[in-house]
Amino acid sequence: MGELLVEPSTAVHFKGPFYDASMSEVKLTNSYNNEQIAFKFLTTANTHFQVGPVYGLIKPGETLTVDILLQPLVDRHGRQTGGPFDRRKQKFMIKWRPVMRGEEIKTADDGSVEMKNVVNELFANVPPRKVQLSCVFDENPPPPPPPPQNVNSNNSGAAVQESGGFELQPLNAEVGITGAAKVAQKHSGAVDADSLDDMLQPEVIATLGVLLLAIIILNCIL
Repeated sequence: MGELLVEPSTAVHFKGPFYDASMSEVKLTNSYNNEQIAFKFLTTANTHFQVGPVYGLIKPGETLTVDILLQPLVDRHGRQTGGPFDRRKQKFMIKWRPVMRGEEIKTADDGSVEMKNVVNELFANVPPRKVQLSCVFDENPPPPPPPPQNVNSNNSGAAVQESGGFELQPLNAEVGITGAAKVAQKHSGAVDADSLDDMLQPEVIATLGVLLLAIIILNCIL
C-alpha cells in the first residue's frame, strides 16, 4: 500500500506585504511502489489564486511541485482589490486516487494526454480521496536574524569582549621589563630586593640634600 504525501501537510503560508503577489508551493509525493496517482488541485478563490498544475499523474516514488500564486489583495493604500476575499475562509483541497493496474488512460489522436479529461474520468469511476489545507496569511513575517558579530581586534593586540564590554589593552612596550615586574608585584604583594633599591634611591638622595642644606645654614649663623 501507498499514500499521497503532502508537504506542507496542514497549512499553506503566504507572506506579505499583500500589495504584491505572493508565491507558495505544495509538494506531492507518490509513495506507491507500482501505481501512479491521479490528482486535482482545487481552491476556494480561482480569481485570487493561480495554481499549476491543476491536474496531473504522479509516477511511483516521484514528487511533483504545485506552484501557487496569490494575486495582490490590496493596493499600496490598503484598499482591497480583486473583489471580495475573506482570508479566514480560504482553503485548498487535493482530490487524488491511485491508478490501478489495467485501468486505461485514454489519449488524443496525436498520442497526447488530455490530463483534465483523464483525471475527471478516473474520478468518475472511483471516488477520490481528499486532503484539505488551510491558508495562513503572514502580514508581517519575522525579520531575518542579524549576522553573527565577531570579536573585534586591532593591530596592537587590543580586544573587546562582547559579553561584558571590557576592553583588554596590551602592555605598553615603553614600561620595560622592570616596570612590568613592578606592576605584577604590586598585585601579588611581593617585591624583590633589586626593585626595592631602585624604588628607595630617589628618597635617599632627597634626604642627603636636606641635611647638606641644614649644615650650610648652621655655618652661616655661627
